[in-house]
Amino acid sequence: MKKLGADIKGFGLLLMGVIVMLCSCRDELYSIPSSQTEGTRRNLVISLTVQQPGLQSPTSRAPFDTGYELGFTEKECQIHTLTLIMMGVYNGEELFETWQTIEPSEPTNGIYDVQFTLSGITGTKHFYILANAEQKHINAFWAKDRIFDAGEGQSGHNIVGNLMEINHNENGDGEGSNILMAGIVKSNSGDRDIVIPTGDGNEDTDEKITIDTSANLVCTVAKVLLTCMPSKESNDHVAVIDAKDNADNTTNNTNTGWIRLADVNYMLNVLNRKTYLDYREDTKDDDYLIDPNYEMSEIISLREEGGYGITNLDEYQRNYLFYDTQAMVEMLNKDVPTYKGGERCIVRSATQYDADKMEVDETTNMGNENHYTEGLYCTENTVYNDITFGDDADFQSAIRYVTTRVMVGAKYTPKVIWDGGDKPVTYQTEEEAQQILKEVTDYENPLEPVTYPAGTFWRDSDGNYYSLAGMIKKLQDAPETEFSRYDGGWGYYYTYIDENAQNGAISKDQTRWGIKRNHYYILKVDKIIAPGSPFPGNETMRIHSELVDWIDKGGSEEEIKVPQQSETAQP
Repeated sequence: MKKLGADIKGFGLLLMGVIVMLCSCRDELYSIPSSQTEGTRRNLVISLTVQQPGLQSPTSRAPFDTGYELGFTEKECQIHTLTLIMMGVYNGEELFETWQTIEPSEPTNGIYDVQFTLSGITGTKHFYILANAEQKHINAFWAKDRIFDAGEGQSGHNIVGNLMEINHNENGDGEGSNILMAGIVKSNSGDRDIVIPTGDGNEDTDEKITIDTSANLVCTVAKVLLTCMPSKESNDHVAVIDAKDNADNTTNNTNTGWIRLADVNYMLNVLNRKTYLDYREDTKDDDYLIDPNYEMSEIISLREEGGYGITNLDEYQRNYLFYDTQAMVEMLNKDVPTYKGGERCIVRSATQYDADKMEVDETTNMGNENHYTEGLYCTENTVYNDITFGDDADFQSAIRYVTTRVMVGAKYTPKVIWDGGDKPVTYQTEEEAQQILKEVTDYENPLEPVTYPAGTFWRDSDGNYYSLAGMIKKLQDAPETEFSRYDGGWGYYYTYIDENAQNGAISKDQTRWGIKRNHYYILKVDKIIAPGSPFPGNETMRIHSELVDWIDKGGSEEEIKVPQQSETAQP
């Protein structure tokens, strides 16, 4: 794995003229070259054309002209403030110089002209444009590599909110506001270098710079939506098949029970704490830093018993990624409402899949007005690009420590249940089966009485389901029987996201999972194999990914190869 500079965990104190940026100092900062104080100071009047996300496709009309939305809402693209950042270029290295923030009279959408007034030293400059930036985001441009740690000192579940100040509304449709956007300003000839000339030597003379090339803003977050195919019998239920039937289709699905769409929840785990605040274009430069977590390989090592593990869990959580497997149970399972931290907005219920909402006109490259906009925001994560392994098995073993995953919880009601009799009972309706799985207290527990929520069942190694009474009876007859308990009927799954879904995830290729900013990932579950795992992180889910690019408004569907892991998947 490449290392291209110190890892910045904090920010420094900058005093430059009247500009004061306060932050904690914990690591190396830029040195200020003497040349930065040399030359002529000029008043700069810079005129730009700014373009919001979603309008960059030349074949697309402005989405808000007709109320049309594809993959994003109007509020998600609103610009509340604009900040122009000027970096001096010294021996090829960018050094922070100054900035200005302007605020439109009202939230703005579309393409429009803006003007900034700065004061700076003559010479070669690079400019960046930010939308909806706070002072903490601007400060990151003083840190080496412009890395912002969104999770520092914060609960991991709120990383995205702390970074972007995003609001999920109460309806859960993913409508956000104040999303941080970033873009690169280029000259009219397309060059990054913009030279501030000496002029007539009069510091009171304004140097006017007009750039006609649009500065394209890019959302610094991505959005993920989980959708499920409905069952053939009811749109209120998802397509499901019992693991026992899935293994032996000759049974004609006689064991398959029910999962309601409202009882399929999802959230994100293994979230990238750090993100670049300067928009980074794709490049093949070997010295190019791809992801802020490029040093993570130092704490991922091959274990003696095989597979990869983390050598320093505290450092992993503190400096690189956030994960909390236990919280998955407490937040995905509606019947165990014990979670005390964070906001529950980071958990969402799945949405029914509707192919009509994914249609895109081949001529205009536009979708219909009812296109999906729901989902959860997440930070960019492409650290996998920096990791290389000798074989696919090692790769599969290590990626779970670096790749953002979607955690899914689903409440399953079995159809065939052992309830203490000599034979199992087959129920024809979900309601009948739920009558057997009511809330129940085990007074024979050796420690103390335990009450299990309604829907709880036990499953043995042969795939048979039991109520509490049935489980106790089975142990009396066969004490060696091992059971897994599903509290409230909830089982858990996880899956990865393929950042190149629209390019085709071919099964024979070693798929590299990742999440790129400014993309909308719509995951489609064709069928849930129930009951899942009683513990999150132990069982994968096969999905399709449909990607809506907030820039190109593209749409596609490809199957993603999901690794099958027998070992316990931690984190």
